[in-house]
Amino acid sequence: MSSTWVARSIYIFSRFKRLRQIVDQCDAIIIGGGGLLQGGDPRFLLSMRAISRLATARRRPLYLVAVGAEGAWSLAEAGLYRNLAKLATGVFPRDNRTLDRLGLAESVSCWRVADFALQMPAAISRGGLGVNVRHFDSEDRRTAHRQDILEFCSTVSSDTELTLFTTGNPEDGAALNHPDLAGITANRWEPNTVPELLDGLARFAAVRPSRLHSAILAIGSGCRLIEPDPGNLKLAEWLRGYADTARSIDGHIEIDQSRVLRDIEALDRALHFIRETYAAS
Repeated sequence: MSSTWVARSIYIFSRFKRLRQIVDQCDAIIIGGGGLLQGGDPRFLLSMRAISRLATARRRPLYLVAVGAEGAWSLAEAGLYRNLAKLATGVFPRDNRTLDRLGLAESVSCWRVADFALQMPAAISRGGLGVNVRHFDSEDRRTAHRQDILEFCSTVSSDTELTLFTTGNPEDGAALNHPDLAGITANRWEPNTVPELLDGLARFAAVRPSRLHSAILAIGSGCRLIEPDPGNLKLAEWLRGYADTARSIDGHIEIDQSRVLRDIEALDRALHFIRETYAAS
């Protein structure tokens, strides 16, 4: 057991009393948004275990909404997350892969929904190409990502206004400013807030995503998406829900707006389900 694992565990347990006080003040618990079913990080394992135990002990209805499974799960993590799903009154993940990993099938209390930030594409005409740069924990993955960015940017026409950008994650700044990327002729942009990111996306006609939320917010901003690094399995899996990447045109992914609308409506139905079942509890 590493010193980092121990330090994080102590911190989480020190917060358990506060978490219990919060749950005591609530009538229902919603675990919502993002890759919260995370593998390989004790913060997620211990936090989810604490929440599930409190929900059971305090008899609070529990819901999982727009969450995603990420990373490789250990046997303990897989058991905990699947038990969490069994305890929940409703489970509404943001992709089919998460459904499969939880061992669930669609039912009257379980179906796929849109990410909270996903919106119908806006009809906007503009120019410019944004390339999302990000940090990876593995040095091998960081090196491969930089090489992918270099290779992609070498194919971009000199007439195109190119911008390398991050999405507000502090760790991504070092990736954006890495010496290996210094030779790319492009603007560099590091937004610090969501409104700033959305304003900036409005400058682009197309975005090549790396982080999942760069794709989600780009779609809602009316940007066309360019196929990402094929090694980015999480992003590729999410995109398969909204586009047939095998039918992409000149590298541009054709987003099926009917699928986007389907999942947004599914999220609305999930929130209605929560209101109904919570009121009946």
